[in-house]
Amino acid sequence: MAADDASDHEGKLWDAIEILDERGREYLINWEGTDPATGKQWEPTWVSGIWV
Repeated sequence: MAADDASDHEGKLWDAIEILDERGREYLINWEGTDPATGKQWEPTWVSGIWV
């Protein structure tokens, strides 16, 4: 799930495989599932700690 998509899906939960990295209060998330538009796994994105 792309980071800028998060506001479009407020209130929904997304499955994560793992946290890849941390910088301050942000986390690099490896998302589960595939992007229906591309058929490829979601790219990891940085997410604010309030969403983790």
